[in-house]
Amino acid sequence: MLATAALAVALCVLAAAVLFASWPDSAWDPLGPYETQHVDLPADGVDGIPTLSLSSDPLVVPVTGEKCVTGQGFTIVDQVSWQSVEPPGTIIRTGEGTRDAVNGCTRFEYVNVVPRSVRRAMLAQLNAGIVRPKWRIIGLERPIRDGRTDGASQAWATERFAVAP
Repeated sequence: MLATAALAVALCVLAAAVLFASWPDSAWDPLGPYETQHVDLPADGVDGIPTLSLSSDPLVVPVTGEKCVTGQGFTIVDQVSWQSVEPPGTIIRTGEGTRDAVNGCTRFEYVNVVPRSVRRAMLAQLNAGIVRPKWRIIGLERPIRDGRTDGASQAWATERFAVAP
């Protein structure tokens, strides 16, 4: 009886050790969380949100935001897209960039030149009679170390902004 109990305990300990050793590690997650980035365009009196006039020169969307990183010694790859929110359905991928990770939180100021493809989509919405379509800039960042993506991705987005002629 004692031998059976000892064998049962030994099997339980062995099973626990195997389970613990095979338990997947949680993903390396050095990015974020990221707050919604602020669009630095004037808000008009129509609905109080920042408004991009397509007659502006230069045609840019200035943005400020803070991104936090835990650790350093790795690269962050960022994919950038422009998304139509109202009406929904249009996402135009416009680029990819990299930056070196810097431990802590960093405030960024971006001057996003409106790509031709995005301007054409905005004009098409206005020409179709859509009044003040709403857009935002979105992205997905991935940490890269040792030449491969092995960490959790972190999404970011600007606040919505309206588009006017």
